[in-house]
Amino acid sequence: MEVTKMSALPKPPVAPPLPGHALLDAATGARQALKVAESVVKAIEAHKRHVEQKSRELSLRFPERTGELSLALEIRSGFWGGKIHFPVPSVIQATVHSFPAFKSEDQALSKVGDEYVLDSGKLSKEIQTLLMRFEYRLEEPRFLDSLIQRNGQLDPRGVNDRTDSYLLAAQLRHLSVLSAFFQRLEVRGLECSVDVAVHQEVEPNVPSGFIRAIERQVEFGITRDREKLLRLRRDQLRDVRFAGKTEDFVERLREVFMPSRFSKHLDVLDPFHFWQCQQGRQLFEIPYLQLPKAMTVISRTDLTLTDPAKDGKLIYRKAEIRNEIEEIFH
Repeated sequence: MEVTKMSALPKPPVAPPLPGHALLDAATGARQALKVAESVVKAIEAHKRHVEQKSRELSLRFPERTGELSLALEIRSGFWGGKIHFPVPSVIQATVHSFPAFKSEDQALSKVGDEYVLDSGKLSKEIQTLLMRFEYRLEEPRFLDSLIQRNGQLDPRGVNDRTDSYLLAAQLRHLSVLSAFFQRLEVRGLECSVDVAVHQEVEPNVPSGFIRAIERQVEFGITRDREKLLRLRRDQLRDVRFAGKTEDFVERLREVFMPSRFSKHLDVLDPFHFWQCQQGRQLFEIPYLQLPKAMTVISRTDLTLTDPAKDGKLIYRKAEIRNEIEEIFH
């Protein structure tokens, strides 16, 4: 089994206990988001006469939406034959190793129902330090909002005829509480989304005659009025530019806003990186077109206790989109 080594065990003072009620009341969101770590730490503290926590480290990984809690435990001198019960149903996998030999001690760890049990009587003799690792699912969809502040918005200073600039920002909340509880905390692949407006490229550059041709096609399918049908047919015969060609134009317009193609007109600057984009939910109220008024762009970055805030930028090269639409109709 491959073992991921923790960073060097720190010197005293040892890892502090769970923060006091005053701090937790001020950071309820952080506590809710880290409830698996809290449950594990509480279980260990119930045996603090025999086991001392020396280090706590947490890694949150996205888009996998998994967390990894690693702890270094020092076994105090004297006989200890107890069991530690960890009531953590969302845990995917738990492991235990000796330190510094990094020998697996998984024979002392078992799963009973929704909890893991560490049986000290099954540990190898002469062990002084244990490394425990819990990998678990991040099940609460909104837990990130309790832990991290994120923002993506248009930067008025970065708007010109050719490009729009959007500011990206992410920052750990309740940093003092997190720093008191963990020696190391990292958030990997944190997503930050922003809605990039595209309606201003569509509305002025799609000819009104084309929109009328689409509307006329819809009216053909729903009207039963003979005079109206004759009028629609006359209009159809006069429309030498778009009559009978709307499907081709519609398809070409839709292709402009396919995520794989639209993303080529975006630049995401460090410390963020582009992940994906998708069409926004709000569409133009034009039959058959199904064009978005905005594209949702998702970028990612990393945060740590030592680097808890990131500011970045997204550049939308709107002139290129405008040119593509103009080329379709010229």
